[in-house]
Amino acid sequence: MGCQEVVGELQKRGHQVRVLTSWYGLPQPEIQGDIFRVLAHDRIVTHTHHRLPKTAQREWREQALFKRMCATFKPDIIYLWNMGGLPASLVYLARQETVPVAYYISDQWPSHFATLDPWYQRWLSPHKRGRAKQILHKALQSMMPFYENYVFQNAQFTSATLRHQLQQSGVQMTKDVVIPWGVDCTRFATQHAANSNTPKRLLYTGQIMPHKGVHTVIDALHLLQKRGFGSKEITLTVVGGSLDSAYEQQIQEKASACQMDFVKFVGKKSRDQMAQIYQAHDIYLFPSVWEEPFSIALVEAMASGLAVVCTTTGGSVEIAQHGVNCLTFPKEDATACADQIQWLIEHPAMIEQIGQQAQNHVSQHYDFGGMVNQIEANLMQILEEQARNEQMLSK
Repeated sequence: MGCQEVVGELQKRGHQVRVLTSWYGLPQPEIQGDIFRVLAHDRIVTHTHHRLPKTAQREWREQALFKRMCATFKPDIIYLWNMGGLPASLVYLARQETVPVAYYISDQWPSHFATLDPWYQRWLSPHKRGRAKQILHKALQSMMPFYENYVFQNAQFTSATLRHQLQQSGVQMTKDVVIPWGVDCTRFATQHAANSNTPKRLLYTGQIMPHKGVHTVIDALHLLQKRGFGSKEITLTVVGGSLDSAYEQQIQEKASACQMDFVKFVGKKSRDQMAQIYQAHDIYLFPSVWEEPFSIALVEAMASGLAVVCTTTGGSVEIAQHGVNCLTFPKEDATACADQIQWLIEHPAMIEQIGQQAQNHVSQHYDFGGMVNQIEANLMQILEEQARNEQMLSK
């Protein structure tokens, strides 16, 4: 998802694209056509158990892969997508090439891409170096491309909120633009008929984690239960897994203890199943607590014509328009969440109206084809500027 979809669309438009990425989620590295899934994917500071020779060997190998690909493919532009977990050195090496570098940024990786890399983390803390390390650091310096005060030039941000967050954290940028993520509206925007009868079908999708605010939804439905709303009036489907088993168990146990038999936990579902799942529901709940840069699920639900009840943390504030394409509530405010759900139940015509307005909003502003149009135009503009600069220098 994400980069792969954009790559496929750019290739359909006649561009040659080669991808160097990790083999995360695969049993071993693999190459499929122009997709090289050969980089290691466990580059996190917690993996400092890797001894120096092994870490150096891996670093040398991955830098060599990048250099070889640049030498053989001869790109016109290097386009870096979210680099979290990938070698920080590749960000610096890209700058050493003679072609322009652009970035698509949808999370916080620019604020910590070097400090969380196990190779750089060994050397970026001078106070931890003894005499031997200082000598070794000098010997290995050729394997440590580094720029003080790195500037992200030609950065594309998935939201203005994320751009502001990174600026506030000290990330330097120039010639940056905001290109929000888009969804395939033709896939999700089938004719959605709101359920005219009860029960109203509520849906949550995503990780079952504290920062996603699932507890707010369960608390809100418990309040509705106390107000007399039960399985005849509402159902809730929770789609997703968890990396926090204790939290997931807590959520499920509360639903069970409160005898909320109208709440069903169905686990993870594939992306191929999601369009059908959206269409089988009326109201989408998005209770996110954290400053999420941009929610694809929120846009998918709107594209599907669901009436959305959501928080406006992070980049969601750029999407959500209370009373127009959704209803909003403050994060972790179960009472306000319950009030918005109850209002929709008691005004069923508004479910379809808000859902239709949300669908129209997404088709106008968050269509996948439109997103790729913006990416393509921005990359071409960067290349044209590079050509003009080279022409001026040649005179």
